[in-house]
Amino acid sequence: MKFKKFWFSILVMLCVVFFPATVHADQKRLIALSPNHTYTQYDVTSDGKNDKLEIAFLPYKKLQFYINGKKVYSSNAKNVFDIDIELCTLSNKKNYIHLKQITPVNDYLKSDIFLTYKSNRLVTAVNTLSHMKNVGHGRFECTVNKVTKSTICTHEQVMFYGIGLIDYRVTYKPSGNKLVPTGNAFPLVYSKSKKNFWTVATKLKITCLNHAFISVPPGDNCKIYKIKFDHIVPWSYSPMVYMKFIKYDGSLYNSCWLSCPSNYTSKYFLESVYI
Repeated sequence: MKFKKFWFSILVMLCVVFFPATVHADQKRLIALSPNHTYTQYDVTSDGKNDKLEIAFLPYKKLQFYINGKKVYSSNAKNVFDIDIELCTLSNKKNYIHLKQITPVNDYLKSDIFLTYKSNRLVTAVNTLSHMKNVGHGRFECTVNKVTKSTICTHEQVMFYGIGLIDYRVTYKPSGNKLVPTGNAFPLVYSKSKKNFWTVATKLKITCLNHAFISVPPGDNCKIYKIKFDHIVPWSYSPMVYMKFIKYDGSLYNSCWLSCPSNYTSKYFLESVYI
């Protein structure tokens, strides 16, 4: 009996030495966090150890993050009445905080960013609204759809001028301290109850990228499959959608990329609704 107790004591000491209590078990890839809470069970700094994370939020006043007792982030966004926070964990211990700041007007997003820990600070890994700069749109929404071992997949929604409401998926991957899209063309997402048919509102005259010319009369339909953002001019991105136009008899026109207009009064489709 004494012999067994001796080896049991040795085993306990080895566990203490090689598996210290500060090392956490694998945490979930996507964790929802709440404001004005303190968390001690998650790794935020990507060092493999649990951190003390405090989130202080007072609507319209302040939003601050504290890690292990030190202030690491303070928001400059104004008129924010609500926030959504998620912790995303990749398999290489790359951890990101998804922060959405919302204004009281139609729940409009004031800011949507992913933060990562660097040099005792939380810094921006990606601003998902950056490709919306100088782009005519009604509103924007971003939701984390899935976190894998090496990527973060988001479901983004935009009301583009002239086009209407579009849902699409963007997959981000780490690049240094940044998150970057895996490409610049993103697939559109449709619910099972809605087909991706769009009805032409006014006659469209389009010159495709392959220089083919398309003239589409009102009432004909099209299907939109994906969207991309091209850096056509240095100070802005131009959103374009890839579509196939369908004639009354069901046959196809040529497929092409169509540029979104900058004016919301230039409605390409009957489904161009804005909120």
